[in-house]
Amino acid sequence: MLYNNQRPYTTALITVNPVELKKRTSDPSEAALLIEKEIAEYLKGGKNDGMFPYRWLPSAFAVIEEPFTEKNGMVNSTMKIVKHKVYSAYASRIEELYTPAGKKSTSPANLEVLGRLLKEN
Repeated sequence: MLYNNQRPYTTALITVNPVELKKRTSDPSEAALLIEKEIAEYLKGGKNDGMFPYRWLPSAFAVIEEPFTEKNGMVNSTMKIVKHKVYSAYASRIEELYTPAGKKSTSPANLEVLGRLLKEN
């Protein structure tokens, strides 16, 4: 999910498919850099350049463990994101993305989440 709300840059909350990610790496730092590389494919010169306006592309992202589902209330019965619930649940992670340390793809919070996801199963 993308977030901006008149902030200096757009950020994103990202869920990953741990099974697919484990096929590519078991290292949390490398996983964070893989995600960063995937996002970069939408920037100027990337294979998906021009698909979206640049201002919509995230400059920072937070990896979160739990996908948005109807069960956890993050999406409604029509499968639309319930933004206020997501913003409330992830307010601290979103704010962290606007700090120098939090803006890095290899932030401690991202590495912690990716470490747990890569160890599961």
